[in-house]
Amino acid sequence: MTAPDLPTMAEAGIPGYDAVGWFGIVAPAGTPRDAIRKLNGEVNRVMRMPEIREKSLALGAEPATGMAEEFGALIAAEIPKWGQAVRASGAKAN
Repeated sequence: MTAPDLPTMAEAGIPGYDAVGWFGIVAPAGTPRDAIRKLNGEVNRVMRMPEIREKSLALGAEPATGMAEEFGALIAAEIPKWGQAVRASGAKAN
């Protein structure tokens, strides 16, 4: 936890709130699997470096590593959740 002194959303009176900020690296559709595997391996290697981990944590980000398929599943799960939030907000495309 990067801010242990802050109350959770539930403690702040907003139960059921589930939102996590994240970022990652993606490649265009059709990128060869070997290229994806190599890129994924290098990103994981860098994210495990102690100096990168320390700098990330100092910025409030918890570095994560994993397989490209896991990240793809996260993105797929986020699309309907945030799509619903956008629709509920009434936001319109320009």
